Amino acid sequence: MGQDKCNSRVSGVNFHKRLCEHHLFDEISLRTDSMAEAPGDVLVVSAGVASAACRINALPSHVLSRAISFLDARQLVQTCLLSRRWRHLWRSVPRINASRHEFDGMADSEEERNVLFKKFTNAFLVLCNPVALDEFRLFYFMPDHEESEDSDADSDDANLWIHHALRSNARSV
Repeated sequence: MGQDKCNSRVSGVNFHKRLCEHHLFDEISLRTDSMAEAPGDVLVVSAGVASAACRINALPSHVLSRAISFLDARQLVQTCLLSRRWRHLWRSVPRINASRHEFDGMADSEEERNVLFKKFTNAFLVLCNPVALDEFRLFYFMPDHEESEDSDADSDDANLWIHHALRSNARSV
């Protein structure tokens, strides 16, 4: 009973991370055309059945993290749906590649796509584990102060992104 009580406790930080993780997916479509099934794709693998489709799960976590780190940030987060083992794997990748172009076609206006990108990227960085990064790539065009309705918010976002790169000792920015 005492151990159950300990396990049921959630620290403020973990609760905040879980809450942010839930919101990370609220406005972001998880399915894209690039995820469409190709002929011959195995969609369902029965539990306990050894198959060639499951051999990737035999790889050590650090190898999987390295492999998925070459995906764009949105695709990277989508890997959490593949299996329980992959649920938090995206949080500890050695590379981050976030691009505003990942959000093209997801909203009616440029401003709405910018807001989606900034919300996603900020939540993504908050939820990432503090690991040393080999590379941190972020592609976003910040409008001039005259063009932007809220240049302070853009600056705050940029400061968060730069802070994350510095805190993670990114070797390449």
